[in-house]
Amino acid sequence: MKETRWPPWPKQRDKLYAIENSIGYGGFFMSLEAMQGTIDRMVRTDWWKKRTPVRHVRAGYPGYGMSGSNRLDKANWEILFHAARACERTLMHEMAHPLVASRKGTTLADHEWDHGPNFVGALLAVYRRFRMAYEAEMLERKFDEQGVRYVTEDRIRWVIDHPHVV
Repeated sequence: MKETRWPPWPKQRDKLYAIENSIGYGGFFMSLEAMQGTIDRMVRTDWWKKRTPVRHVRAGYPGYGMSGSNRLDKANWEILFHAARACERTLMHEMAHPLVASRKGTTLADHEWDHGPNFVGALLAVYRRFRMAYEAEMLERKFDEQGVRYVTEDRIRWVIDHPHVV
């Protein structure tokens, strides 16, 4: 049986990761506590609260291989950071996940879907909102050049507006 390629934007995730790596990492966190403090400040903002029901995000080690985020329940997430990726750029990427609907499955199609146009739009919004506007402009320019699809902030399907798809 032939596997059907889904979603219709194949390799979006690979392009996204490569472009994120090309702009650098921003600052590195010197401790888990410093990282958690930044996360807590983000989650407490009105901007965050208007977009997601997630009220607590826990940072942790170890993240084996790549860093990643996991939904624990409707209001709680965790982000596991690979020690070499405990930086602002990884934090911005992982903090965009709780803001938008995701499948969080284990297949390549699930992971690709979770990095589709809605996620990339949310990622740019997180960069703009949390002190990295210049990086957002660089990312957006490179996304346009390399065909990474994203929606504008006014068209993002935030989790708070679509709780049935979380």
